[in-house]
Amino acid sequence: MATTTDASVANNGDGYSKEFNGREHHHVSHVAGDGSRLPAFGGEFQPGPYHPGHRKFANPAPLGLCAFALTTFILSLVNMQTHGVTTNNVVVGCAYAYGGVVQLLAGMWEMAVGNTFGATALSSYGGFWISFAMIETGGFGIVGAYKSPEQLNVALGFYLIVSSVASPSLEAIWVADGS
Repeated sequence: MATTTDASVANNGDGYSKEFNGREHHHVSHVAGDGSRLPAFGGEFQPGPYHPGHRKFANPAPLGLCAFALTTFILSLVNMQTHGVTTNNVVVGCAYAYGGVVQLLAGMWEMAVGNTFGATALSSYGGFWISFAMIETGGFGIVGAYKSPEQLNVALGFYLIVSSVASPSLEAIWVADGS
């Protein structure tokens, strides 16, 4: 059993710390046994230090983050009416394909490599972009179902407020995890 700098705790090498009285503490370790920090996005949301295994995939997080950033950036340019563009139809294709499907796939690949937080965050944002594109696509009849623009604006406000709760909640989980 390796000892640590804390005289009351020893690491048994299995990712669990034990007090010398033998009571196990299952907790998330913020520092690996050798004193190095755990990786920010490559760890897992399970208790114990991160043990990198052999991956069959590359790290999918950069792909998912790029998909979110690019789609958000394009929508922001339209919302700012850059060069007089006021219709956000150009965002719909990007929201379906890159911000939606690609980000959802990146989330599933995060699940395959064992990163629960990455899978949850990227899949949630991918689902958000797909649902946003569905709202903006006339064939689904979502916008046309409202009797007045005021009702539509209130409904869109509900949608965006509830969706915006997910971001700080996921960030709080990520920070609390020590990732």
